[in-house]
Amino acid sequence: MNNSWTDRRLGVSVLGDFQVLRDGHRHEVPTRQVARLGALLAAEPRQPFTRERIVQALWADKPPHTAVNTVHVHISQLRSHLGSELVVTTGQGYALAIDDSDVDAQWFRERVLGCIDQSEGNSPTQVRETLLQAIELWRGEPYEDLRDAGVKARRSELQELLERAQELYLEVSLKAANSAREIGEVVAAARGQVARQPLRERGYEVLIRALIRENDHAQAAQVYRHAVEVFADQAGVGPSPRLRELIEMVLEN
Repeated sequence: MNNSWTDRRLGVSVLGDFQVLRDGHRHEVPTRQVARLGALLAAEPRQPFTRERIVQALWADKPPHTAVNTVHVHISQLRSHLGSELVVTTGQGYALAIDDSDVDAQWFRERVLGCIDQSEGNSPTQVRETLLQAIELWRGEPYEDLRDAGVKARRSELQELLERAQELYLEVSLKAANSAREIGEVVAAARGQVARQPLRERGYEVLIRALIRENDHAQAAQVYRHAVEVFADQAGVGPSPRLRELIEMVLEN
């Protein structure tokens, strides 16, 4: 497999506006509806999308009376960007004849899941590099405005994996940190993560561990108290046993 998703002759990017990758160069699809259609087909490569499903995804319950013909026109336009051999007509509709790994979302998914499974066995530096390559593929919301239940579920999964990737990136960055400067960078990044996602506990955990590495136990305890308040006020829950054990270790020292 390629070390980087962009190291390929042809690919399709859906982690943001739909783009076609050719020989390392990204190309926009100028028409928004054609781009949305391309993103829809890329959600399930090689799987046929019926015309009815395409119409529903693009227009929901208010399709124009020319919707089926418009889809046919958009397919022709998409073929002009990808090639007729890649946008195929099936008995049921249309499909994108590319491999899963040629779609950046699937490449991202596989790399992040691999890092989660192997983060303990591989070197922190190696995991961090892979995660950074995956995270940097994101340019915006995937499959934006597509009204398809399966695609919406895929979008939610990808967004959750992005959050997990960002958290794991901080975790392995802290493990790899060998200087006060590097630890300080993790502290700053973890504070940003906590601010963006105040109800996700792993950000607090990384921040507390980084502050412990800086021997700032008072700040670590303060972060914990803030987390307890946020969880109680916004979610009506308390911290997990894992986070409580971590702060108990801080207080013992």
